[in-house]
Amino acid sequence: LGENAIHLDDTQSLAEENASIKITQIELGSKKAFVNVTSNLEGFAANFKSETAYIAKNEQEFDFNYCTVHTGKKTDTKMDVKGSLAGNASKTYRGTIDFRTGCISSTGDEQEETLLLSPNATNRSIPMILCGEEEISGTHGSTLGRLGSEELFYFNSRGISESEAKSIMTRAKVMAFAQNIPDENLVQKISEYIGEE
Repeated sequence: LGENAIHLDDTQSLAEENASIKITQIELGSKKAFVNVTSNLEGFAANFKSETAYIAKNEQEFDFNYCTVHTGKKTDTKMDVKGSLAGNASKTYRGTIDFRTGCISSTGDEQEETLLLSPNATNRSIPMILCGEEEISGTHGSTLGRLGSEELFYFNSRGISESEAKSIMTRAKVMAFAQNIPDENLVQKISEYIGEE
């Protein structure tokens, strides 16, 4: 999207018995992005998987809200978020796994990796697991950091500068999920776009 665009996205889904929902979302461009993804896992053994990647830089503001509501038995959620923040960019990620009464033997996991490329960037991570049922398993984890001295040494020993290393790591986070998109032309467009970063 253009650098002055405001992106609004609201995706809703309902999974019945043995249904699988998979969402791959790549956020690039725009001045501000407000993204909501809600999935209701109502059927037995329904599952939801999301893969979200982003590059936020300059003054960009990204706001993500992901929520899965488990009501069916043996349902499963996996949320994975990877991205980088540079300049004065800010990102808020809310990931909620809501285990409601009756969703016996359900599982959920949410993981987030954020690469900070600027001391002025702002990251807000709000993982949440709501539990209205006893026989469930829910986990979450979040990794936030900069390129460490060991990583930089590794890149430098191979003739790669710090700025090139940051660019490689930024692109890698996006392409890890973009490769799963079944449209080869779209994957190529994403690769070309982030190659310009």
